[in-house]
Amino acid sequence: MSSFDPSIRFQGTFRSYQQGILDRAEDYWDDGQIHIVAAPGSGKTILGLELIRRKNAPALILSPSVTIRQQWGERFRGNFLPSGRDDSGMISFRLSEPRLITSVTYQALHAAWTGRPLPAEDDGDEQEYMEDTTSEEDNAPAEFSARNELIEAIHKAGIRTICLDEAHHLRSEWQKALEAFLKALKADVSIIALTATPPYDSTPEEWKRYMTVCGEIDAEIFVPQLVSQKSLCPHQDYIYFNYPAAPELDALQKYRQIASETTHTILTGPIFGEILEASALLTRYREMEETLLEYADQFSYILILAHARGENIPRKLIRLLTGRKSLPSFTSIKYAEWVFNFILAHPELFSPASVEHLHTALSHAGLIKRHQVCLLFDDKLKRTFISSVGKLESITIIAEEEHKQLGRDLRLLVLTDHIKKNLLSTIGSDRPLQEMGTVPIFEAIRRKMGEQVGIALLSGTLVLWPSNTLGALMETAHDMGISLTSRPLPNVPYCELNFSGQNKNKVAVITKAFRQGHCQILVGTKSLLGEGWDSPCINSLILASFIGSFMLSNQMRGRAIRIDPDKPDKTANIWHLATLEPEAALKENTIVRFIQSLNEEPSRLESEDYDMLTRRFESFMGPSYRQGQYITNGIERLDIIQPPYTKKHIQEINEQMLSMAADREGMRKRWEELLQGSDVNKEDILETVELNPPREPTKFIFFNLLYLLLLGGTLVAGFASAGSAIMKAATIWQLIALIATFWILHKIYILIIYRILPLLSPEKTIRSFATALLSTMKECGKIASPDTIARVASFNSSLIITCELQNGSLREKTLFRNAIGELLSPIDNPRYLLIRQDFILGALFLDYDRSYACPAILGNNKESAEAFQEHLDKLHCPYKLVFTRNEVGRKILLKCRNRSRINRTGKFIKRFRIFDN
Repeated sequence: MSSFDPSIRFQGTFRSYQQGILDRAEDYWDDGQIHIVAAPGSGKTILGLELIRRKNAPALILSPSVTIRQQWGERFRGNFLPSGRDDSGMISFRLSEPRLITSVTYQALHAAWTGRPLPAEDDGDEQEYMEDTTSEEDNAPAEFSARNELIEAIHKAGIRTICLDEAHHLRSEWQKALEAFLKALKADVSIIALTATPPYDSTPEEWKRYMTVCGEIDAEIFVPQLVSQKSLCPHQDYIYFNYPAAPELDALQKYRQIASETTHTILTGPIFGEILEASALLTRYREMEETLLEYADQFSYILILAHARGENIPRKLIRLLTGRKSLPSFTSIKYAEWVFNFILAHPELFSPASVEHLHTALSHAGLIKRHQVCLLFDDKLKRTFISSVGKLESITIIAEEEHKQLGRDLRLLVLTDHIKKNLLSTIGSDRPLQEMGTVPIFEAIRRKMGEQVGIALLSGTLVLWPSNTLGALMETAHDMGISLTSRPLPNVPYCELNFSGQNKNKVAVITKAFRQGHCQILVGTKSLLGEGWDSPCINSLILASFIGSFMLSNQMRGRAIRIDPDKPDKTANIWHLATLEPEAALKENTIVRFIQSLNEEPSRLESEDYDMLTRRFESFMGPSYRQGQYITNGIERLDIIQPPYTKKHIQEINEQMLSMAADREGMRKRWEELLQGSDVNKEDILETVELNPPREPTKFIFFNLLYLLLLGGTLVAGFASAGSAIMKAATIWQLIALIATFWILHKIYILIIYRILPLLSPEKTIRSFATALLSTMKECGKIASPDTIARVASFNSSLIITCELQNGSLREKTLFRNAIGELLSPIDNPRYLLIRQDFILGALFLDYDRSYACPAILGNNKESAEAFQEHLDKLHCPYKLVFTRNEVGRKILLKCRNRSRINRTGKFIKRFRIFDN
């Protein structure tokens, strides 16, 4: 077939956001490309097939895995062919046999184009990723003896549309082959790019290549839109904390003991004395101000260590580097880690002999890994904690609580990184579980919950199933034409299964049986089930996978939030796991002898896991737990996570998490209240920057206003007196003197009013910044969308100012958000500064209170920084642009750090949210 006959059409009704995209499709096709970003579960496959159908020509669909590849054929058969219509001759899964719909993997194209298969990335002890992204036909480079034969076959088949599914995979080797393939086709094809997660966390060069293939983002569908239209179910994220298992804690404490003793020896012994002497930091600091200001933070930490050592630190040096009168206490071995890395990386600032002595001492103690000093963790310890066995207990507690709430209706998926098939013998034994993986998770849940729940394990090389429902599973497999064999496991009512054919067979059978309720808990790997797998019955998900990328974590989360046609009232809980460092491991033994103060109640979570989750949550949107009337991203919306982070309080937080997760109906109502049952449009999705108010905003504003208003009152009285005196002036000289006095008082009064207004609200300043920033980014080509506008609004009596970019792509919103965030954040070490210029009595005056860091996206280039300054001038906001990479600039930078109002009153945070309008 060379075209779609009229009977081939979508047999259902398009969702409103799908129809909206289809209605505008012709405009999107102007550049020959359509690029759609849509959350998991939004119906991208149906949308892609309809766009292909409207092109009315054969199409080639490329997917990242065999599972997703097959889904395109299934969706076409089930949703576009009339009932009873035979699909013979319409669908192909081989490049060598193109048809109306040809669905293959990126791997297959790479193999055909290059003449060699692409090896899968190392995935620990499993190769299922390779199995799921390849099949016998995918690794068949002999299909085409030359690339021109492949191109000829594409032309001969009449293929005019190429659909790139899960387009975020287009990096590395796959993309190189695809780029060459598309270039060879020239302009003969149209491109459809579909993804839930564009590679926003990629490098600028990677992003540029991605956009070259996919084109600018034409349409975006956000999670709240989908929940509003009941295309995704109401859902919420939870974090369950754990502490390390005894062996892990023992390994950490041994490492920290070595690190603290070595650090103590270095800091109190001759090595650090040599370093201080070689640097001349304490004796000739006046002669090296430029160097000190270049590395102000690093030398500040050196001073902290020197002070802990007992050295006498000159007050002028402290003020030069920190702007303070005294140094903070040495409270963490992290300071030493930062200092040692700085010294080893900059031997030119110290004597070669002292640097070598430091390197030798740290190397002998095993504290240098990959050329980096590691006093808190080395890579092995980090992996141990991220995959902590302590998480097994968390998983079992969550599974048990979820089962209590849902019973036989529970459909819990646990995703992890590795299979650990070598631990199969631990199942049914009393051996301790000392590793993370599908087998240990399966066994931990089995030991905890016994026979009250059915548990299955599904991975590329191992499948386990409960024996009491094996008959039902066999019947399901038989109905699907798939054969399997079973082998009982000793001592437990479970069996190991072997399926005929490829992974897609076992996935299809287990998925259907899971949906039917023949098991309630499914343990699997991210490689097989983390992306593209469709099982809408999942109502609870535990992410025991520790990949922190924006793309994969969002894909895994998408497994649970799909609607279930059989359960229209479905809600979903998504659980994240985090291992914390216990207080005992934080106290640094020997070194504590000269640490002056330690926080008795930790105010920060010490956890590599939690730091990774913080990054992960930037891509997750959902309702805040308690505070604020909005749906937002960021980990701060989990607002029950509050200090002090003592062991007792962490347990209370865990209990609150379980309690909130049990209230699924309350969570559903929260979504409904915030969305108000309406259709959320793209325009309601805001990229915002919020101003955190000072810790005592009322007091801060009150005393400043009181001071200025009292002074203003005095001036008003002065006006009255001066006016009266002018009227009574006896001589011309008295009149001139009084008029001059009156003019000076007038100027001072205007200045006072000018200074009061910013204290009441910085909204006007932020609006000017946003307008000038947007104009500059457009001028410099950073923002290309023509209709973008910057909108600023204030809330809570102007203590919260929000700034958003409207009508731009998500990428542009992210760039704008980051830029305005940098501009309105405490000044650190920017390349350029912006300092407000005032004229007082005709003289130029620099107001360091209103100094700001020029955003890096503009400040890394002199021309763009000057353009930003010019746009501010056009808005009657005169600012002086200061280059900080010279001696004069560094001194001004230090002054701005000390006096900038932002540095003194708090910082700005980034947020991505929907407001309840």
